[in-house]
Formats: sequence, C-alpha cells, structure tokens
Amino acid sequence: MRTVSLGEFLTLDELTIIGDLAQSVPRATLNEDIERLVIKPNIYRIMNSLNQDVNSKQLAFAIAAAWDQKSRRFE
Repeated sequence: MRTVSLGEFLTLDELTIIGDLAQSVPRATLNEDIERLVIKPNIYRIMNSLNQDVNSKQLAFAIAAAWDQKSRRFE
C-alpha cells in the first residue's frame, strides 16, 4: 500500500462533487454517496491511475476520512 493524494486519481470535477457532498449530506452517508456517484462510475480509470486493483467501498471510506481531515485543517 502506498500513500497518494486525492488529486493523483480524482479529477477536479470529482473533487468538486465530493466537496459539495461533504457540505450537503450527513457525514454518516458521505462514503456511500462518494462510492455511488464518483468511484463506481470511474472505477477502471481510478484503478489505472493508481496502478492497482481497489475495493470501491474501502476507497470511499478512505476518501471520506481524508476529506474530513482536509476540511478540519481549514477551520
């Protein structure tokens, strides 16, 4: 496993969608929405960008957790 930044495998549009979701949906469902709206439709491109197979559910949890940490830095 390696550490990557979100911008290495997500497009600007996808990052914007996640940011909008983080502000508008309950925290408890953020990972499900990220998986449904961003990861699953783009899973093959994301796997290619990361150069490894990924589990969409685990990746969604990781993105939601990283997003929470990112937003806390700016408060």
